Amino acid sequence: MADNNDLTPSFVMSGIATQRASGILCDVELKAEGKVIPAHRNVLAAASPFFYGMFTSDFKEKDDKVINLENVTFDALEMVIDSIYKFKIKLTDRLVPEVFAAAHLMQISGIIEQCKKHLMEKMSKATCFTFLAIAEKYELKDVITRANECILGNFVDISESPEFKKISKDALCNYLSSDTLNFKKNEALVFEAAQRWLEADRERLQYVGEVMKKVRFMLIAADKLGEIGNNKIMENNPECQRLIRDALVYHANILQQPVVVTDQNKPRGKGDVITIGGDSRTDIQGLGKDAEYTVYHGMACKTRMQQSFHELSLSAVQMNNFIFVFASDDDTRTPVTLRYNVSMNSWMDLKPVPRQATVGSRCTLLNDTVYLLGGKFVSSDRLLFGDVTSSAHSYSISSNTWVKITNLPQPVVNHAQCAMGTMIHISGGMAQSHIGYSKKHLVYDTTAALWLSKPPLNHPRSQHVMQAIGTTLYVLGGSRGGTYIEIIECYDSLSEQWTDINNTQLKISRCSSFCVDNIFIMITGGLSSASQANLPSDKVVKFDVRSHDITVLDYSLQTPDAGHFSAFMTLPGLL
Repeated sequence: MADNNDLTPSFVMSGIATQRASGILCDVELKAEGKVIPAHRNVLAAASPFFYGMFTSDFKEKDDKVINLENVTFDALEMVIDSIYKFKIKLTDRLVPEVFAAAHLMQISGIIEQCKKHLMEKMSKATCFTFLAIAEKYELKDVITRANECILGNFVDISESPEFKKISKDALCNYLSSDTLNFKKNEALVFEAAQRWLEADRERLQYVGEVMKKVRFMLIAADKLGEIGNNKIMENNPECQRLIRDALVYHANILQQPVVVTDQNKPRGKGDVITIGGDSRTDIQGLGKDAEYTVYHGMACKTRMQQSFHELSLSAVQMNNFIFVFASDDDTRTPVTLRYNVSMNSWMDLKPVPRQATVGSRCTLLNDTVYLLGGKFVSSDRLLFGDVTSSAHSYSISSNTWVKITNLPQPVVNHAQCAMGTMIHISGGMAQSHIGYSKKHLVYDTTAALWLSKPPLNHPRSQHVMQAIGTTLYVLGGSRGGTYIEIIECYDSLSEQWTDINNTQLKISRCSSFCVDNIFIMITGGLSSASQANLPSDKVVKFDVRSHDITVLDYSLQTPDAGHFSAFMTLPGLL
């Protein structure tokens, strides 16, 4: 006998569920796949707008004792009706497509949400294609995004599954076109996946050229390209042969690689920060061999050089997915020029600048030319230095050649420089060793090959950074003697006026910087007054040029560093 004192909803529904199980007071049967489930009209109407409309309107099924449900499996129907009576549902990967279809028909939002949650939480290599089909059928945007992320993130493994061979040509091309496709740092595996899809159905061979255009053959090693070109699926297709020829030419013209911008050599990976070199005060002799990068809190750690170099000598620029490093060999005291291919994770020796090695030089990229300016000559003793120089050279990336250009109007070291239009701007620095902090603002007109003097900084400083966004220069950080310069200065190149941004509390020098979205200037590492004993910092700071807000981000460099180079690049190792 029921306890009449318990009137909670769960107790009442438990009693009704018991009645349904025994067929007591049931006034309708739901039929699917020839099997029936007894139920109560009032319960169905309360839980489902579909049944409410059916039982309260002029539907022909309004008074039917048996209601036949098309396109609903019995297992799914049973699970949905049980959940209405018991307030819970236990989904499985096998049944979720059928349960979703039944719940969608009956317009039961609670079960639909449970199905969506299951699709999101149980997304895997084994379920992604099935779950994607459900999501596309019912326009579940979040689930579609999650499924595609899963497919792209596990593309090489998934490409060997039967489900992969069933996807449409357009879907395949979309995946192959993605910059975030996980190719396990081996684009040849992407080619093999495309080949498997094409060979799964002879009718697909008509799409060979269209599909293979999405494979980035320039990212495949040259020795592998010959083998691929002789593949039976490739050898008789003119478009495929052209792709192979272009890739072979790309690899043969190694000096031209950084200036080639095409879909065929666009790196796959995720954007992140990479740092090179610097002085962590734990490894000031430079870095050893075996180039590699790893990830730490979303940041890529410093990449290892081919050789050691003086920690104060590094200057570098980024061009597409390459980094060019200009430094002083720590053993021979001679200039060094290196190229790092981030996509291939490989280093290459290039022609060194034809002058005595320096520290405190700065370089800037403009088109495909690097301008290496100023610095202080390195002596035979790594702890002693020679004179500050006004020397100026340009380096052609595409020809690996140096040209002596017009010297600076005066010697300078530890300055900042950047490009704006066809001009190279230089600010601050020192004219002599450890004395004579400068406010100078010089501009090199690369077209006319002459130097111009512009309005000086408001505050002398060195070891600072400078970035150009639009027609404005931003000078950040730096020091003068033992004092950090926390005032940021902005230079409007149209009015030729400097303006101070006060109260930024950015007390840092020997840091590195780069721009993101022409809105943010990111500052990494450096010597900071906030760190103990004036040691290098591991902080990453964001400066918003619109609001002038400064934010210390919640992730850090792998190790504290100063005097390094940093850039935001596509790193295939992060996939």
